Amino acid sequence: MMKSSGDSSEQLVLLNEQLRTKERRVEELLAELSDANQSVAKLKDTLNQSTEAAGKETKMATERHQQEMDRYLLEITSLQADVAASNAKVTQLLETHKAEVDASTATHVEALSEVKGQAEKQKEVMEKLRSEEESLRCSLKEFEHRSEKIMVS
Repeated sequence: MMKSSGDSSEQLVLLNEQLRTKERRVEELLAELSDANQSVAKLKDTLNQSTEAAGKETKMATERHQQEMDRYLLEITSLQADVAASNAKVTQLLETHKAEVDASTATHVEALSEVKGQAEKQKEVMEKLRSEEESLRCSLKEFEHRSEKIMVS
């Protein structure tokens, strides 16, 4: 029986040692778990901070982009208004120019017609004067001829 009690005692020591080894291992594992949990907590904190920073940065970039878009839209609207005003001015100037050209053309056509009429009248007057001159020359020759006859007789 002693032998069995010695064996039991050895087994108890062995089991006790195994138990202590396992307890140390459990403590080591718990320490590792605690370290891992701390690392996870730090990583979560870093992830949250990074996510928050990225969110803020995205929000600021979105706001800047929206401001730029609003500014560009105002610029485009202003340019479109300028183009429309310029087109209206060009149309008005073209209409004014056309009206002035039409009026000037009508005035010139009328003046040209009047000048042609006057030229025609002048031509008629010249022809009449030539005819009268010719008639007067004939009359003058006839008078000269009579005058010579009278002087000869």
